[in-house]
Amino acid sequence: MNYLPRKKLNFLLLISLFFLASCSDSSSITKQGKSYKVKIVPAEVMNLDHKKWYVGKIGRDVVSKGMRVQYRLPNFDRVELKELLKSGYLDSLLLRLKKRTYSESITLDTFYIPLGRRRSDRENDFIVSQLREINLQLTYAAASVDRLARLMCPALKHRLLIDDYDTGSPMAKSANYIIDKDSGYSDFMSKIRQFEGSRHLINAGKSMIGTYYLEMAFYDSIKHKRVGNFLPASEVFKIANEELIDIPFCDDPKNSDKSTNDDVRSFKFGR
Repeated sequence: MNYLPRKKLNFLLLISLFFLASCSDSSSITKQGKSYKVKIVPAEVMNLDHKKWYVGKIGRDVVSKGMRVQYRLPNFDRVELKELLKSGYLDSLLLRLKKRTYSESITLDTFYIPLGRRRSDRENDFIVSQLREINLQLTYAAASVDRLARLMCPALKHRLLIDDYDTGSPMAKSANYIIDKDSGYSDFMSKIRQFEGSRHLINAGKSMIGTYYLEMAFYDSIKHKRVGNFLPASEVFKIANEELIDIPFCDDPKNSDKSTNDDVRSFKFGR
């Protein structure tokens, strides 16, 4: 009788335990009569990418344009998700990004991501389409519009360079929802925008220092209704410090660009 070497046996045991742990905390959908029990795993921060902006004369000075944040989204079994979509209770994920500073907590953006689309050739049937990951493009107010992001001298006298950022400690775990015809909340009566991929820019304000939370719920994009409570992402990310940068060329009044001032007056930056 052949026996596996002890090292190989220990390795296989470790791999088995890893997959068991992964499967035990995955999203799932179970039909219960006319309702559905949904276990959902929160979004997870995968990567933070500091976006630099080369400005001034021949781009010799560097400030920050913003941050690109990559999130992993919950993933459902396609057959289970299709049954939930056919119920008519929901059709999308609803995401809300919030920023907290020492003085306030504000919602930067709320948007939805369709979980599938209705087939035109079959009644009450859906083609499931799930995004496994998304990239959120957070920008400073001075770079929140493409035309401004191409300026040699940043608008709003933007002179900040992010020099300290990281993810925070783990927060939420998986949550369970019971979804039925009475699960909707009429708190999004006005139309919100659909996620636009790489073109989806989020204005984070004149300063980006703060703690950022991504929250997630389900959504009925036809009736503009949230379905279920918001579940925060498994962790936050923080921007702790910004350095003030001198841009001699742009600070010289002789080099002021009239088109820059015209562009600034064309937009309401807020925040």
